[in-house]
Amino acid sequence: MRAPNLYIVGAPKSGSTSLFRGLAAHPDVFEPRTKELNHLGADLKFRKRRSEDSYAAAFDEWAGERYALDGTVFLLLSQSAAGEIHERRPDARIIAVLRDPFDAIPSLHAQLLQSGDEDEPDLRRALALAPLRAAGERTPPRADHPHALQYLDVVDYEPQVRRYLDVFGSDQVHIELFDDLRADPRSVMARCLAFLDLPDDGTNGIAHLNTAKRVRSATVRDLVRQPPSPARRAARFVLRTPRARSVVRRAARNAVNRYNRVSIVVPPPDPLLLEELIAALTPGIDALEELLGRDLSAWRRG
Repeated sequence: MRAPNLYIVGAPKSGSTSLFRGLAAHPDVFEPRTKELNHLGADLKFRKRRSEDSYAAAFDEWAGERYALDGTVFLLLSQSAAGEIHERRPDARIIAVLRDPFDAIPSLHAQLLQSGDEDEPDLRRALALAPLRAAGERTPPRADHPHALQYLDVVDYEPQVRRYLDVFGSDQVHIELFDDLRADPRSVMARCLAFLDLPDDGTNGIAHLNTAKRVRSATVRDLVRQPPSPARRAARFVLRTPRARSVVRRAARNAVNRYNRVSIVVPPPDPLLLEELIAALTPGIDALEELLGRDLSAWRRG
């Protein structure tokens, strides 16, 4: 199997999807049909983990491009993914985008509420549920990414980045900050292309960063995620091949989701919760600042 050799490993809600699309538009980068391939990261608790054969099939059409891209966003959180990637492709290039954790946590919480991975609308209570959820309790039954509910772990970036640096070395790992991606996306793209030693003609860009959303109807969302058995049987009867069913299912899901989702502004944590988060997360920010050699003083203010 030819494993991909370029990974955007996260972090969630940090602009990785926009960067993925920007890089995938380059003629020397092969883009699989699905960004979130959900195969690597043996310690991640995907509700539906892609099989080895299915993962390999995602890259069947990779032809002459220098890079093939895996954009599974939680590979940064995984404790095993760096080693798994290295075992397959020791020459792989790794890119991560990191976001101020005091912005990332409420944004991730809103995203998981929208997707159905989270069922606790109050952020403070959702954070307090982390120990129970780590033990396998109080996790929404349809959560595709139960590991994402460990909000403080998700934004503990220093050990995550260090794992990749220890495995691949600094020449093969590139870190960007969401603040820079939002302020000057063209410069971020130029740096990423330089890291990959790809030509930059100035046309590859990042169109926009995804906005937070909520669903109009949770019932419609759940029907799209898990169609009833009669609908699945009818699809198998009318559409004879798995490929045809996949294409139609994806198109239908995207069409319904466009109607069912509306953009929102995610409020910041309340002042008391913010103070608690600052106390809990500042040591990790200090460690990350030292590791990256970047000024993260704006983050410390929450």
